[in-house]
Amino acid sequence: MNYPITDDMHHCLICGTPTNIHRPHLCCGTSNRAKSTEYKLLVPLCGSHHNLGNNSVHLNSDMAVLSKIIGQLAFEKRMCANGYSEDEARALFRKEFGKSHI
Repeated sequence: MNYPITDDMHHCLICGTPTNIHRPHLCCGTSNRAKSTEYKLLVPLCGSHHNLGNNSVHLNSDMAVLSKIIGQLAFEKRMCANGYSEDEARALFRKEFGKSHI
């Protein structure tokens, strides 16, 4: 399906477990969920790393920031591969998602 972060959507990106996999959006918020889906900014995470554990993206602010940075970098990399300059890719991310996380 060509996801920019990983094509292995069946194992947690952090710990590698194949159990209880969620596919959260990297750029959250009501309006950004649809855009994250459109740009395939999703990652496979087990429940502990998505929203159940102390190191999950929903309960640990450092993990939340890191996930947004990863999503933005993946977006920018894909846009650069499609002919955008780095500055244009960053500006497009800001336009699409409302702000830069970098």
